[in-house]
Amino acid sequence: MKQGSVLLFILYLSHHVFAQPPENYLIEECVKNNYTERSCVKVFCQPWQTCILGTCQCKIPYQCPKNGTSVCSIVRRSFPTYCQLKSYECRQKFSKFLNRGSCNPGDRFNILFSHTNVSSEGIVQVELSNSEQSYICGKGLTINEANVICRHLGYVRGADSKESIEPDENQDSLECLKATCRGIETRLAECSLRKMSLATGKLAKVICNTGHRGNKTGGTQEEGRKRNNKEESNQVIESMDEERKRIKTLLPVLSCGIRNHTVTRRKRIIGGFSAQPFEFPWQVAIRGDGQAINCGGTYIGGCWVLTAAHCVRRSRLHVYRIWTGILNSLKFNEGIDTYSLKDMIIHENYNSKTYENDIALLEMKTKNWGTPCSPPNTIPICIPWSQYMFRNGQQCKVSGWGLDEESTRQYVLKWGYVSLMDNCSEIYKNRYFKGMECAGTDDGSVDACKGDSGGPLVCFDPNNVGYLWGIVSWGENCGERGHPGVYTKVALYYDWIARHTGIDLISKYNV
Repeated sequence: MKQGSVLLFILYLSHHVFAQPPENYLIEECVKNNYTERSCVKVFCQPWQTCILGTCQCKIPYQCPKNGTSVCSIVRRSFPTYCQLKSYECRQKFSKFLNRGSCNPGDRFNILFSHTNVSSEGIVQVELSNSEQSYICGKGLTINEANVICRHLGYVRGADSKESIEPDENQDSLECLKATCRGIETRLAECSLRKMSLATGKLAKVICNTGHRGNKTGGTQEEGRKRNNKEESNQVIESMDEERKRIKTLLPVLSCGIRNHTVTRRKRIIGGFSAQPFEFPWQVAIRGDGQAINCGGTYIGGCWVLTAAHCVRRSRLHVYRIWTGILNSLKFNEGIDTYSLKDMIIHENYNSKTYENDIALLEMKTKNWGTPCSPPNTIPICIPWSQYMFRNGQQCKVSGWGLDEESTRQYVLKWGYVSLMDNCSEIYKNRYFKGMECAGTDDGSVDACKGDSGGPLVCFDPNNVGYLWGIVSWGENCGERGHPGVYTKVALYYDWIARHTGIDLISKYNV
């Protein structure tokens, strides 16, 4: 697929998945970082892939779900499921999809370019079983189908362009096949093909990009596709997209970021609101020797808590306690539990002077040996895998037990709305580094302050699923206009977190 098509694909996702309009800088960022459709910092991996170090990599076939429809490859090898075939194809490019069901000697699916003397372009014709030949309809043909047609024929960069051509006067067929693809398929046999009348239509012409030509896997090879239609239906070939979607439903489901809480109106507290039970089920408190809360933290699943590196010291591992479900540090409410620590992982590049890489993982000790941690009334927050999920101006929630604007210690968990700010280098100059993000309000009325450190900055997607966008790190002049709080930008540490906790714990889509 051409680079331009890849960028459009990425920008489409940034707009439709995250409901954010594309901006010029995002295009520049995509080009600068060579993002493609396999860049899982931008897109979801396919069910036969997993996200490793920012790239969708091939799964081993046995890692696919066991349930599914059997399929046949172009080398006449049967696979129990479509996912297993695609996983195998991901590693062995010659083993591509032929048809749904069993392998039969007479099945075939060839693509030909007709009415041309150039091998890389022409009017698209397909040959199905029983040597039946049909043209692809020009009406409704998009760059998605054109890219798949070219990849099918071995042109790995996809299509340069596509056209709709008037049928030849000698054309005797009254029908054509309307192709519908997602654009990620490697063969047209994976797309939907439906018969349409050619009375008022045109035929599809495709021009392929000839750079980096791969092995030809369509055209003249004796391969094919079994017809899967009933007499009364115009459906010639059923798309494998529904099977792909079904496979996704069989993958492990990660539950995170969804609160069991009904939002109600309440009286405003200075600089924020008092939290209600179960409103922030991922919020935890970190205590040391005394009863005072040292810092906040965020439960991310299993026995793991994320906090700021400046909140903890390795030498005090045996002293710290994690409190879950706590709303008031002076009055115990129902559902509170405490955990001692098993391990502490401070980012290896944390700088205590500049607060760079101000992030740490705390592993709680399980209460019952051999069983996972299960804090009551606690729900893990989702970890963002892409720094583009939420953008400048997005309103998010910060919570904690820090000082109020009168520098008075607070004992009740409070929260407030703050807006993300794109770049604070103009405000904090040479103290603002990559891995940091600012958030605040125009008038400074809501801000994180001393005692809130390590706590969560949570942003919600259109489905009201919460993501840990930031960890309270540092700031100056709490609550003053022009001095937003500075947070550790969690999305930039996704791989670091996954390396220590395991990707299955935090990945919502790219496992």
